Amino acid sequence: MPSWIEFHDSVLTAVNQSAEAREILLDAYVHRWEKFGNQWRGTGWEQPVRIRMQNAVGSEALPVLPAEISDGELRASGLTQGTLLPVPFESSGDCGLLLRLVGGSTIDINGRGLQVEALGSGRFIENLPEDMRPTPGG
Repeated sequence: MPSWIEFHDSVLTAVNQSAEAREILLDAYVHRWEKFGNQWRGTGWEQPVRIRMQNAVGSEALPVLPAEISDGELRASGLTQGTLLPVPFESSGDCGLLLRLVGGSTIDINGRGLQVEALGSGRFIENLPEDMRPTPGG
């Protein structure tokens, strides 16, 4: 089922650094959409998500976590994914992640090579109106 992370309404729970990668963990608000005939049915879920970026640099000083995300964007392979980010998502090229946190702090990380994956099955929150359905390209 096609799914998208909505940065707004998600929570940054951890940022872990290893020698080869930085791992960003979210309690993400995830949209899931299915098509039934000519109509779309959307649901909102709370789901753990891992964003793993290779050769990552930036945002060494972190705010107190967990921290609510007010907005964000992901840049990968020359494209920018704004409000909604497809999950799973993968890119082998240059990439960047910008998260604006409630209260004004930002997390800005750049690297090369990226994987975004949902962890576990998630928890149902609500039904979504069709006008919130992502358009092609995110």
